[in-house]
Amino acid sequence: MTGEPPREGGDLDLHPASLSHVRALRRLLAAVAVFAVAACVIAAVALVQEDPVPQRSDAALGLTSRIGELERKLEGRLDDIEKQLEGAPTADDLEKLAEDVSQARSDTRDAVRAARDLNENVGTLDERVAGLEERVQRLESAGDDDQP
Repeated sequence: MTGEPPREGGDLDLHPASLSHVRALRRLLAAVAVFAVAACVIAAVALVQEDPVPQRSDAALGLTSRIGELERKLEGRLDDIEKQLEGAPTADDLEKLAEDVSQARSDTRDAVRAARDLNENVGTLDERVAGLEERVQRLESAGDDDQP
């Protein structure tokens, strides 16, 4: 027991949906959309068969053909979406990418630290060189003073 009161509704598995869950949901929605369009076509055909007025039958037939055309376009688009999803990265690919990004960040931090250390060393060397140049100048001027 962790001492926490039980959550309302019990212990639910609240993990985010994976890519496979999203794909399954999209396929289910595609199937539902196809069935909905088919139901509309069946309803339109039923209206055409029950309609005694010829001019309304022509309109219903035009509507039925338009619905069929839209259904074919919808099926084509759904096929295109499924093909795009097949080429999408998997959860493993995304996990590997996240690891690579994390490693790159770590390497960058290490490189920044190394650059700072080198910069400090260069500053120290600059100071030492300036000190040596100063000593050389003093020695040269002392040597000039000793010459007649």
